[in-house]
Amino acid sequence: MIRKILFISSILFSLCVLSQETKESTLDIIAKKTCEYLDSEELVVLDTQQKTIKLGAFIITLYGEYEEQLKEEGYSMDFSSDSAGEEFGEKVGIHMVKFCSNSLVAFAGESEVLEDENVGYFLGKIEAIVGEDISFIEVRNNEGILQKFVWLGNFIGSDVIISSEMNDIKNMNVKIAYKNTECFSRKLNEYIIRKEIIKIEYLD
Repeated sequence: MIRKILFISSILFSLCVLSQETKESTLDIIAKKTCEYLDSEELVVLDTQQKTIKLGAFIITLYGEYEEQLKEEGYSMDFSSDSAGEEFGEKVGIHMVKFCSNSLVAFAGESEVLEDENVGYFLGKIEAIVGEDISFIEVRNNEGILQKFVWLGNFIGSDVIISSEMNDIKNMNVKIAYKNTECFSRKLNEYIIRKEIIKIEYLD
């Protein structure tokens, strides 16, 4: 957690320096390509851990592709060191702020919020929002399976639903991150497990 906070802080601290740069560096080129990959369909459907692994491998591949140019600009990494990959990733991350700051901050936030290994994911289309005092979002996947997710509190992406009409979000492709939450059912007079939404990504 501390490492993530320091990383985000270093990005914000570097904004003023980066804004003064005019010439596109090789790190800028790598940052642009990494931004495109971060927002690609290949990554958006993955969970946070898988996304982090693939993103790291992608950045290392780009280092190999642009190694000579990077050396000419004074960047040379010794990947025999365990920390070299992380150091280069941080350099790329700082430059990514110029091209996809929203995606980068969202990814950093996702890494912190979704650290729990018990988080599940479900992809499908929104069918309906039901309930009165407690709302449920119904989502159906490509196999026709309908899942109902309980909306108990503020979650990442809830602002879109709150500010939209049902007709605007119905049939929208989404990726839902959820956790199993124990709720008491007066009807059954026992505790039952419900899928509580903690994040929605909108894929359309």
